[in-house]
Amino acid sequence: MRVLRSRTVRWGFVVVAVGFLCWALWIQRDAVAEALALAGWSTVVVALLVSMVFLALTFVAWRVILHDLGARITWGGATVVYGVGQLGKYVPGGVWNIVAGAELGTNHRVPRRATVVSLAVASVLTLVTGFAVGTLSFLFAPRLAQDWWWVALVLSPIVLCLFPPVMNRLIALGMRILRREGLPSAMSYRGLGGATGVTLAAWVASGVQLWIIAVGMGMDAEWSTLLVCIGASALGWAVGYVAVFAPAGVGVREVIVLVALGGLLPEGSVLAAVVLSRVLTILADVAFAGIGFWVAGSARRRQRSEEGAR
Repeated sequence: MRVLRSRTVRWGFVVVAVGFLCWALWIQRDAVAEALALAGWSTVVVALLVSMVFLALTFVAWRVILHDLGARITWGGATVVYGVGQLGKYVPGGVWNIVAGAELGTNHRVPRRATVVSLAVASVLTLVTGFAVGTLSFLFAPRLAQDWWWVALVLSPIVLCLFPPVMNRLIALGMRILRREGLPSAMSYRGLGGATGVTLAAWVASGVQLWIIAVGMGMDAEWSTLLVCIGASALGWAVGYVAVFAPAGVGVREVIVLVALGGLLPEGSVLAAVVLSRVLTILADVAFAGIGFWVAGSARRRQRSEEGAR
């Protein structure tokens, strides 16, 4: 714990995460340039704003879960914990955002176990709802259903996690395995239901972002294509969560969306749309992390000012 609290280790983690993030951008630079030429800057700006909405909704869902578990944190503190901690997604392993969030949460008097459990529950919620929404694309993208039909089989049992009695038993089991004390509160129907609703709204925003880009590149602006984009984007993110070997699911989500949009756009345009969608999401993560760093810095300056006034 002393090592994790070290300022050197914390900044080293940020450097490593940003390094992987920059690598993800660098390897896709040529496709991004092509996408910008096809879509135009106005489309890119609108899609980036929708990307921020998607990220903000996932943030709100996590905070709802944290509060339902009995831990309280201000909006500013939550922005620091979630925004900066999410940089850990870009470090291979699939758990570093949770580790980072747990350490950042201690600065705001949130017990590590509460942050870890809330982020884990948010991840499970993202996975389950992503698979559920992803089945929408099966109705409008038969090629995707041929390769990913097994998702429906996987979804059947794990959807039970959306019920508080099941989720609470899983949390209790995890705490016993880790030999940690339980949390002050259990997940309620209101809390888990509210977080589920916000997460579903986030998937809609994610699909709208992809749809705006694809329409800008020539895809028909129809309800059916919008539903394909919503389903494909959600399914891609969900499978990317499972693929812990890929930083933030890079490459995994793109394959699924490529298959889903096949036939709706020329092959070259599909690849450009998928890459641009990923890059804009990365930029939204960077912006959110930047806001988190700014909030944290403002809080430190305010604290120093108050101490100096005394």
